[in-house]
Order: sequence, then structure tokens, then C-alpha cells
Amino acid sequence: MELGIQGRINQLPVNQQSTVHLIQPGQDDIIKVAQAEKIQQQQQQQQQQQSALLKKEIDNYIRKVLKDASLLNRDLRYSINRETDEVIVKVVDKSTDKVIKEIPPESLQRLQARLKEQLGLLVDEKI
Repeated sequence: MELGIQGRINQLPVNQQSTVHLIQPGQDDIIKVAQAEKIQQQQQQQQQQQSALLKKEIDNYIRKVLKDASLLNRDLRYSINRETDEVIVKVVDKSTDKVIKEIPPESLQRLQARLKEQLGLLVDEKI
């Protein structure tokens, strides 16, 4: 049979019984929590604004690079290598549609994929 706190206290001899006081948050504690929440919200808003600004800067830079490349009769094609999760950029001649340059080179992409595979054999999980 389980006894609650009061049941256990009542079983103690009279001289060992003590009073249990519930601690309630004071006004200062409530204000501190509210301030902490407000600071956290402000930080999240700043991060979102910085992220949006960074995206705009990247978009503007890519547009500029594409414009410059088109002046040279070149096209830039972006893709993602699924094995390495890396961005691949190909510089292509517009008139012949041939790849002039690939960054990083295909040989380096294969090497990265093999190294990632070998690392996977050594380590079971990613932290």
C-alpha cells in the first residue's frame, strides 16, 4: 500500500514532523523569464534577417557572374553531387554545348566519394 507525502509525515513521531513550504516564483523570476524569452525571440529574428540578406547577396552575385559569363559566350551550370553533397559548377561553351571546365574536377569528385565511403566504414554514425 502506497502512502502519499502526508501519510508518511503523519507516521513520523511528532517531534520529527516538519512543515512543507511550496516555493512559488516571485515577480523577479517571472520578469527574468519574460526578458529571456524576449531576447531569444530577438535573436531568432536577427538570424532570419541575416539569412534572408545572405540569400539576396548570393542571388545578386550569381546573377552578376552569369551576366559576365554570357558576355564571353559561356554558360554556368550548377548541380549537386548526391554522393558528396557538394555543389558542382560547369563552365559550358554556348555555341558547342561542350563542358570547358568543371569545378571541382570529376576526378576529385570521385576521390571525395571514395573517401566518404571509406570513412563510413570506419565510423558508424555522424554526430
